[in-house]
Amino acid sequence: MTGKHIIALLGILWAAITPVTAQNNVTLKKIAGIEVGSKGVKLTILERSLTDKDYFKVLKDSAINSDFSSFTAASFDATMNALTGLYDYTRKDWKVVPADIATVISSGVKAQADKNGKTGHLQTFIDAFRIKTGEEERNVEVISVLKESMLSHYGIISEENRYNTFLIDIGSGNTKGGYFNSDTKSFVMFQLPSGTKSTTTLTEKGCGTNCDFNGFKNNVNTVVDSLEKKEIIYAVNASGAYPSSTTMAISGGIAWAVATLLNPEKSADQALEVSYKDVVRFRENLIKYNADIPDTNKLVIKGMAAAEVSKIRKQVQKIINVFDVKALLAGSTLMLRIMRQFEAANSSKKFRLIKNGQTGWITGYILDKEGYLAGQRSPLK
Repeated sequence: MTGKHIIALLGILWAAITPVTAQNNVTLKKIAGIEVGSKGVKLTILERSLTDKDYFKVLKDSAINSDFSSFTAASFDATMNALTGLYDYTRKDWKVVPADIATVISSGVKAQADKNGKTGHLQTFIDAFRIKTGEEERNVEVISVLKESMLSHYGIISEENRYNTFLIDIGSGNTKGGYFNSDTKSFVMFQLPSGTKSTTTLTEKGCGTNCDFNGFKNNVNTVVDSLEKKEIIYAVNASGAYPSSTTMAISGGIAWAVATLLNPEKSADQALEVSYKDVVRFRENLIKYNADIPDTNKLVIKGMAAAEVSKIRKQVQKIINVFDVKALLAGSTLMLRIMRQFEAANSSKKFRLIKNGQTGWITGYILDKEGYLAGQRSPLK
């Protein structure tokens, strides 16, 4: 695959929460949140000021994949090791006291547990974590879709765009989001019980044993066509967001991956504006060059300094470490179906892929716990 071809496939948008410039003479405090999600465990550590509530910044963002939503004994143990490992790391290496570490189970995990009759699995996991840490009274909240959706909006969308942006967060186990009504100031939720990982799993099951990429490719359209008819069309029509939201912001791991691979040379950009056709092109090239994508050494950009190309290769490698080509295809196909329905409803809407969406809601959760979001005012600028 030539450099020209891989650039045609491959962008980065990792719309990070912009940290506030450090200030002099402030008393700082570290706070953290650890989320158990469908794909694994994520850690976010923040620094905030005790004297200036407008000051905070992200110090650490880390994740360990453990496939928790498969609900097997092996994934239970892997997730427990990841959670306790990150918890101990936060306490010992970052000196965050237990009272300032939030531990949360995402709405995507709950949705998958409900779907598979595994709600007892979650309580068993929570109880085991409490015993392992010796904190039998520790709060481990299983967050609702509504709360996670609102916190995602606070954590990802700037205050100035609070009332003109519809956020869709495509997670591993579900898709959620919504918008704040500019007239009533209330939050209108959007949700689907499907995400990148759950769509990948459904496609693999339908494909059968020894499912290669070609078989997966042939089955994914059937799976997502069904999701579009059963879930997406209804959810989009029920959202009623057409008049008030001028921008559709799409976050989550697949949004980061697609943006990164569309324009890897724009790694410093916080957001990437795309059209429906751009993502169609991405998917077509993903299928065409699926065998070459994992080899980042084939990424050569004509006229760019070797040091810059090396940086881009590292960004692309991060994607490959998280998503294999099947997951990329399943996630981008789901994204396209969602985009298609919104485009059909209002062709003038812009789509903006957001970078650091996976830290968005957990950041909002930590700050809400600290009292930042009182009165529904986002501290995130």
